[in-house]
Amino acid sequence: MDYYAPGVSLGEQLPGYFGNMLVNLKDLEITIHQVDVVLGNLDDAAWDRARQYISPCSAGEASVHHDEDILGLLSALPYALRAAYARKPGFASVALWMG
Repeated sequence: MDYYAPGVSLGEQLPGYFGNMLVNLKDLEITIHQVDVVLGNLDDAAWDRARQYISPCSAGEASVHHDEDILGLLSALPYALRAAYARKPGFASVALWMG
C-alpha cells in the first residue's frame, strides 16, 4: 500500500526500490527522514485511495471505518526504521505484491 496510497510521484520518493531496501546503519537517519517527508505529504486523495483499497466493498466510496488500520500500515515502515536505528543493526525490507 505504500505505493498505491501516495501515488507514483510520492511513492517513487520512498527510499529503496518499490519497498525493497537494505540500509546500512550510517544511512538509517537520512532514510527515516526521507520516509517521514513522503508519508507526511499524504493528502486526502491518498487517504481515499488507501480507504478504497482496504475496503473494496464500499461501492467505490471511501470509507473511514478502517482509518486506524490504514494508519497502522502506513506507520509500519517508519516504526521499523526507528526500531532498527535504536538497536543499531541496520535495516532490510522486502516488499511483495499479493494483489
